[in-house]
Amino acid sequence: MDIAGKVFGNVFGGLADEALMRLTDLFLALPALIFAAAIAASFDGGMIPTSVALAAVFWPPYARRVRARVLSLRQLDDVAADRAMGAAHLRLIFETLLPMVWPLVIGRATTDVGFRDPVGLWPVVSGAGGAVADAGMGGDDL
Repeated sequence: MDIAGKVFGNVFGGLADEALMRLTDLFLALPALIFAAAIAASFDGGMIPTSVALAAVFWPPYARRVRARVLSLRQLDDVAADRAMGAAHLRLIFETLLPMVWPLVIGRATTDVGFRDPVGLWPVVSGAGGAVADAGMGGDDL
C-alpha cells in the first residue's frame, strides 16, 4: 500500500503528497516498539499479529526512501517522454515509476531482515504473545 501510495502522491503532487508525508511523520514520532506492542496486544497474540504490528510501525523509512526516489525520477527524460506522449497516470505509475522503485525497496528489505527477525522474537521472549514453537524457522520440524 505504502509504495504505491507514495508513488501516487508524488505523481499527483501537492495535497496528496503532503498528506502522506504528514502521516509518515506521525508514525515516525511514535516509539515503534511500544506502538507495535500495543497493536500486537490488542489481538490474541501469536506471530501473525506480531508480524502485522511490526509491518504497521516500520514502514516510514521505506516511505521516505520511495518518496525521495520518485521525486528524483520525475525529472528523468523517460518520465517526461511518457507524459509528453499522453500516458495516463496509472500507466506512468505502474509501468514507468514502480519498476524503478522496486529495487530500492527490495534492497532495503533484505538489509532490514537482520533487524526485523530479532525484533519479531521479542514478544515470544517477553511472554507478550506467541509460542516458542512459533518463533523462527522450522519450529514445527522439531
